[in-house]
Amino acid sequence: MNSVSEDGRSVGQQNNLRFLAVLLGLSLCLNVVLGWRIHAIRNAGPTSSAPTGMLLSPFMAVDLGGAPHVISFAGESKPTVLYVLNPGCHWCARNLANIKTLATQRSSDFTFIGISLKDPDLKQYATAINLQFPIYFITDYNIIPALQLGGTPQTIVIGTDGRVWKNWIGAFVGETANEISAYFKIALPGLLPDEPAVVPSAR
Repeated sequence: MNSVSEDGRSVGQQNNLRFLAVLLGLSLCLNVVLGWRIHAIRNAGPTSSAPTGMLLSPFMAVDLGGAPHVISFAGESKPTVLYVLNPGCHWCARNLANIKTLATQRSSDFTFIGISLKDPDLKQYATAINLQFPIYFITDYNIIPALQLGGTPQTIVIGTDGRVWKNWIGAFVGETANEISAYFKIALPGLLPDEPAVVPSAR
């Protein structure tokens, strides 16, 4: 026979209530911790990654006029900086001054090429942002998993041996900005103001 407390509940019921209260408390604590982690990730900006050392095979792309091109790196006279961007990419827009500065100051030592995973509005977008290097649309999707493409912007340095030397995923901010500044030996201007991502219109 179960004993009954003063409030009329059995000891078993009271234990069940205590157990549920403990579970509720743990659940609340876990939600708070996860909430803070998500907040920290969102405010940290993009992160860097480095599938370096891999030999990069040539891949197919088309230029802004629709003509096919083979993008190749091995045997080139200087290393290549492959910059991955997309129309409407919020971080690409904010990183525009940084990549323009990098390309302007280091174009004598590196070949700069832009590639995009999205075709719609690419020509209009490229005209509007006015980067001083060619931009292509990728048609060879085998290269996407090989280079972990998908997060934009992405900056990949490929040597004249065709191997990936460096690979940064995300805008030039925080530790990524420090690494890129040190690697290319330049001062970066920083990110542009935080504004809604839109495809700029060509003027």
